[in-house]
Amino acid sequence: MTRYSMARLKGSEAYRQVLKEEAELLALYGLRLMGIEGGVSAAVEAEIDGNRIDPWAVVEINGKAWKWLYPLLLRLRKAEARVQELEKQIKRMDQSQSLAAK
Repeated sequence: MTRYSMARLKGSEAYRQVLKEEAELLALYGLRLMGIEGGVSAAVEAEIDGNRIDPWAVVEINGKAWKWLYPLLLRLRKAEARVQELEKQIKRMDQSQSLAAK
C-alpha cells in the first residue's frame, strides 16, 4: 500500500496533505508535481512556459523508484537544512572573532 492509498483511506484532508508535502519536496529540486498514478509525474519547473508543458520536460518516476527515491530526497532536504544552519553558525563565529580582534 502506498502513502497515497493510505492517505485516501484517512480522508480527503489527509490525501491533500500528502500531495502538498510531495509537491513541496519536489519543488525544492526544481520539479512541479503533475500526477501520482503508478508513481510520480513531475515537470521540470524551468521548462514550464505558462500553462504549456513540453512533454520532454516531464519526469516519470515509477512506483518502485519513487519508494526508493522519496526517503533519499527527505534525507537530502534535512542535510541541506543542516548545512545552511552550520554555515550561519560559522558566519556568526567569524563575525564575533573579527569584533574581538578589533
